[in-house]
Amino acid sequence: MDAKGLIKKLKEEAEKYNERRMIVLSGDRERGYKIVKSYLKKFEGKVAVVGYLLDRDIEGEQYHLKDCAKLLGTTYDILIIDLYYSLQPADIGKLYGIVRGGGLIFMITPPLEEWKNTLNRYHYRILTPPYSEKDIRKNFVSWFVDKLKSSDGIAIIENGIIKKEGFYESKVEKKKKLRIPRDAIFSKEVYKMALTQDQIDFIKLVENLIEKPDPITTIVLKAHRGRGKSSAIGISLPPLIENLLEFKRSIRVIVTAPELENVQEIFRFSKELLIKMGYEIRERKRENLTFWIGSDNITIEYMKPADAIERYADIIVVDEAASIPPNILLTFLDRTNRIIYSSTVHGYEGAGRSFSVRFLQRLKRKRVNIYEFEMTEPIRYSINDPIEKWAFDTLLLDAEA
Repeated sequence: MDAKGLIKKLKEEAEKYNERRMIVLSGDRERGYKIVKSYLKKFEGKVAVVGYLLDRDIEGEQYHLKDCAKLLGTTYDILIIDLYYSLQPADIGKLYGIVRGGGLIFMITPPLEEWKNTLNRYHYRILTPPYSEKDIRKNFVSWFVDKLKSSDGIAIIENGIIKKEGFYESKVEKKKKLRIPRDAIFSKEVYKMALTQDQIDFIKLVENLIEKPDPITTIVLKAHRGRGKSSAIGISLPPLIENLLEFKRSIRVIVTAPELENVQEIFRFSKELLIKMGYEIRERKRENLTFWIGSDNITIEYMKPADAIERYADIIVVDEAASIPPNILLTFLDRTNRIIYSSTVHGYEGAGRSFSVRFLQRLKRKRVNIYEFEMTEPIRYSINDPIEKWAFDTLLLDAEA
């Protein structure tokens, strides 16, 4: 079996189990790109290409590694990550979850054994006086390579030669029957848009924001990557707005996150549901990214955190909150009485620790009603996905202090 045949079979296996598979293309960089380009010729789907130096001839949305935070909250069928010149743990932590079940991740690297002893740009970035190159121990690269070799669902092709096939016989998960709460205030049509019980339970929790808060009500939503946080928020906003319009003339929602790309799922689902509910929705975009939707008496608008803390709103949604300093997160309490904070746990957006520990501790000392909720059921891929397991093991994402 050649590389082309292996990739085809791995794709079929990924689709069968609704999981991802990874193909490591080590060795000559151009040869690795040639294999990827050949596969993409007949591929129809959404592709992201991330690297330090990018091959501009390759099809797909291209991002520099320093901009990979923009991909948080997005979903792709194929991810090509070029680690030839730089390997930074935080980049992997932000990227591993953006590929949906049935998708592939291509990782382009130097020859694996040589890589263990090679200094990359990340090493030079963290090097500080009085230390020199000889003091760098390269432990993480060795650990990273060993995990690629030993983990399930990861194929290795070095200079066109298959070193590891990466097949993983998983099991097909049966779909669980979803239960819509009998005492729900939002309509059944709203709840039917949810794909997991976790999403349903979160939407039910948002109903607590209908009554006038005294003084402030916050919902703190936490989850691993790929649990459908952003889409659940997007689904919950339209019915919340509709209920608030019964005693307010207009509703303003501010959505904030480090990058506009992070909140596209919120806008997509909110727009879809508002149209279903009969609203005539207008939309504004910047570089093909939605930053505002609204009608005569509704606005949902994106703002950078630094701008959002200067504005008042009926509802504020803070997505990827672990990427935002705790002081700014707390400032939103002065700008509204209804807040949804959403954050990845066990992620690399500030490692999530400042959010889970420092921010929540300080929030609980405020005179605030707090509802905490954690999503655990994956929505983009199966709970048995071997690539998520590899990421957790490699990056120690589930390590607890």
